[in-house]
Amino acid sequence: MRALILGAAVVLTAVLAPGAAQAVPPSNDDFAGATAITSLPYSSTVDTSDGTAADDDPFTCSWSTSSVWFRYTAPTDGFVRMTTDRANDQKPAISAYTGERGALTWTPGACQYPHGGGSNTFAVTAGTTYHFLVQDTRFAGPVTFGLELVPRATNDDLASAADLRLDTEVAADTGPATLEAGEARPTCDRSSTRSLWYRYTAGSALFVSAKVTQNLSTAGVAVFRGAALTEVAAGRPPTTRRSSPLFLVRPTTSGSRTASTARHR
Repeated sequence: MRALILGAAVVLTAVLAPGAAQAVPPSNDDFAGATAITSLPYSSTVDTSDGTAADDDPFTCSWSTSSVWFRYTAPTDGFVRMTTDRANDQKPAISAYTGERGALTWTPGACQYPHGGGSNTFAVTAGTTYHFLVQDTRFAGPVTFGLELVPRATNDDLASAADLRLDTEVAADTGPATLEAGEARPTCDRSSTRSLWYRYTAGSALFVSAKVTQNLSTAGVAVFRGAALTEVAAGRPPTTRRSSPLFLVRPTTSGSRTASTARHR
């Protein structure tokens, strides 16, 4: 009798199992199935709820429990911006890589941290294929991934420095920026790869300070004076990384121009 009952249980399980609901991962759940982006601007919504994370998914920007992939081959040199549509506290991590599976190289500047922050704008090179990894954890669900072209920053070079006034806050994005050949480098940061330039000319002697106001920003500020670009002040990580110390500026005298130039990196 016991053998008969066990046999019935085995048969019943075998009959019911095929009818059980099975989670279906997104079509671009794996690197090999990455969604191809053929033109910009691009936007696509995908549900990461049933996604998985491969053992060889990079974790440069974050780890994840589910991920999806996109790929884009740049037809020309330029800058692109990655976007997602969620609120900052629920954003997935996004990063970009070049190369092939098992030998991927992270693209500098292409790392939006989970829950906001980081950098989502970076330079692309003609003919290079970029692989975009969107990573989710506790907020896995529908998310719209976007990719768009952005113009180079107008104040990317020293010669095009934007004029500043005191007590003025300006929006800045170092993403679509570069480093000039021979560009002055602050003593507190020799490793930066992008910069923006601003210029301020004092009308009287006074003490001022320059700073980055966004708490999530990792940018720093360095200040130089005159045509020789003598360093005056610079934010020093980690405690004052986003702000320069107070420094003295003097007015123009005897027809000469004495200006302080701030480098936002």
